Amino acid sequence: MEFSVDLQDPFLFPPIWIVCAILFAVAAIATVFLLYHFLRGKVSLENPLEGLHDLHIRPVSASHLSRLKTQYQKKLQHLSDRQKTGKVSERKAYQEMSRLIRDFVKDATGIQVTTCTYTDIKALNLPALTKLLHTYYEPEFAERSNANFEKSLKDTLEIIKKWN
Repeated sequence: MEFSVDLQDPFLFPPIWIVCAILFAVAAIATVFLLYHFLRGKVSLENPLEGLHDLHIRPVSASHLSRLKTQYQKKLQHLSDRQKTGKVSERKAYQEMSRLIRDFVKDATGIQVTTCTYTDIKALNLPALTKLLHTYYEPEFAERSNANFEKSLKDTLEIIKKWN
């Protein structure tokens, strides 16, 4: 049995495609170089929280703060009732309580803590909120927890009551 191999010319397609590929590669390399050159001093990966301490707390009138406290205390009491009757699991209740206290702090201060991580909030020097969120973490994320929801709720209500 005989086999024959017919070799084809190496460039059966127009050379313009090779030129386009080379130009694309050069453009990609130039873009990466320029981005690195211009952003080199502007983005700090060592301290991503830099600048968070410069946030200014928005002043809130005493009457508005009093209304906020009442509003969030009612929301927390409603959450407690739903948790006691079994409409909300303890885990979901902790998640909702975390959201409510973050919403309260945002409404009371103007600081957007609803999207901050625990580390970000710790860097903001809000010790009361940091302590609460620390107690919420295990029951929020663990499958099983020994946390006491009623105590956490009481602590949260106390923080809201004393907030000024």
